[in-house]
Amino acid sequence: MGPIPPWPSIAGTNPATAAELARILRPLIYALEVVTATSSGDEREGYQEALDELSDLTDELVIAAGRELEPAKLGYGLPEAEASQNGRRSLLLSASESAAAQTLSLSAEVTGEVAGIAALTQTLSLVTSRRTAWGATRLAFPGMTRP
Repeated sequence: MGPIPPWPSIAGTNPATAAELARILRPLIYALEVVTATSSGDEREGYQEALDELSDLTDELVIAAGRELEPAKLGYGLPEAEASQNGRRSLLLSASESAAAQTLSLSAEVTGEVAGIAALTQTLSLVTSRRTAWGATRLAFPGMTRP
């Protein structure tokens, strides 16, 4: 397949948009930290790769958000998950489903802002690709709920 092309810069994203995207990603990153810490071997490597990728994006969003974003919470409420590979995947599927839906909902508010659209698209793409790797069914419009 070759190397993945780089994403456009999200520098210049409206601070309010960047802050909201960071707020959306923080609970998913927390869930990833938990499952990474409780897994081992190849499973852990996969989670660590996802954690690094989403953390890098969140770091960029935090910088773009500036004073619009409050400090991260020390923890986020997570559902009780069984301490198995299936339990960890279930936890991540739940957290990533929420992140995808919230990101898609935000898309209606991000118009005419190239950097913001790039940030939103990158966020939705990364969350969706990870969801697929964790066993989620591919959807035409990830995060969209039926009326």
